This record gives sequence, C-alpha cells and structure tokens, in this order.
Amino acid sequence: MARRRMAIAAVASALPLAVAVVVLGIGGDRAEASREREGGRLLALREVADEVAIRELASQFEITFDEGDFDGHLQTWDGDNITFEAGALGTYRGREEYLTFLRGFYDSVTPPGTRHLMTNFVVDVRGDTATMTSYLTVLTRQSPDAPEGQQVPGFLATSVLRDRLVKRDGEWRFTHRNLAIDQDFTIPPEQGDR
Repeated sequence: MARRRMAIAAVASALPLAVAVVVLGIGGDRAEASREREGGRLLALREVADEVAIRELASQFEITFDEGDFDGHLQTWDGDNITFEAGALGTYRGREEYLTFLRGFYDSVTPPGTRHLMTNFVVDVRGDTATMTSYLTVLTRQSPDAPEGQQVPGFLATSVLRDRLVKRDGEWRFTHRNLAIDQDFTIPPEQGDR
C-alpha cells in the first residue's frame, strides 16, 4: 500500500514535466535543434500559468469578502501595500484603513449578503508585475423588493475593475484596485441615473 502511494506521488509530481514534454515537444533527438523554440514555449506556458494564478487570486478576493473572511481577503493583498480606489465610496491606503472600510461596507450589505461575479478578464503579465481589467457584477442574496418569505436575489451594481499586481516569492498579490461603478441599482430612478 505504501509503495503504491509512493508510486502515485511520483507520477503526480512528474505530471507537469510530462505535460510540458508532450505539449512542447521537449526531449528526444530534436532537443538541441529546438532549444530556442522551447524557451519561447516555456515562457508562454509560464505566462499562462501566471494568468491562471491571477484569475484564481481575483476569485479568492471576492469569495473571501462574500464569506466575511477578512483575514483571507487581506491575504490577497501585498502586505500593507494596499491602494483601493472606489470613486464615491472613497480611497483607502494601507491595511488598517482598508480593513475599516471593508468591515463597514460588509456590515452595510449583510444580511443577506452579496455575491461578487467577475467576468471579461484581460490580464497583462510583465515579468513580476501585471495588470488586469475585468467587469464586476454585484448581487444581493435577497432583494429588498422581494415578497415576504421569498428568497429573490437582486442586482446592486456593475463596475469596471482595474488592478495592479505584483509577484513576490512566487505568489501573486494585489497592490492597487480601481473600482469604477457604472450602474448603481441601489439609487432609485427618480434620484438620478443608475
């Protein structure tokens, strides 16, 4: 049983290399002739891996907020290197200032809570820095207009996010987020444009 587990672990640890060998055509008699091409392909593979890691980080950012996991949420940032610009909601710099805003905003929308949905990612990786633009749709888990006793989600807002990230010790983290709300469904139509 222990040997079988060790064999599975060995195969699992070698799998990324095996995929690189198959996908990139690394190895064999062509290895010497294709070093330059392989270097480019490996770089492209790293860029794809970075983009996937950045998208995963963005998902963690929103999920941890929706769950009220402020410690987990703060781990998506680069330590105290935090700048969060949110238009009319304010600009917050540093861990403590941002955490104060975060808690206040979270308390204003819970219960029933929110769901932050990110789409349309455009990620540009440049070495150990990156930028990302995406759309954010914020839903409330319970619309205030819902009939008593019925759970009906509702829209809160749509926004455009413009992020800056840095990679330290192999991990991507946010350093700057600009949130531009383009539709706020919490404002009644008679009070202005949504």
